[in-house]
Amino acid sequence: MQVRLHEDRLAAIDEWIAARGGDGDSRPQAIRELVDLGLSAEVVLKKVLLRLEEMLPAADPELARVIGDLRKLVQSTLK
Repeated sequence: MQVRLHEDRLAAIDEWIAARGGDGDSRPQAIRELVDLGLSAEVVLKKVLLRLEEMLPAADPELARVIGDLRKLVQSTLK
């Protein structure tokens, strides 16, 4: 599979590699790791939101609103 990226994305990947110490990571390896991180983050965010909803006192509408806003943000970010 081939992927084409704009120069700004390639620069961001190179910066990510350098920030990790540039320990010999190639761009393809860095992209694989970044995809894994992104997919893992999605799972973690969904679990955190579910846990917050379980812990939420039903009588606190302000907390319910905040968690609802977080859920919308996560869903729009992951689309």
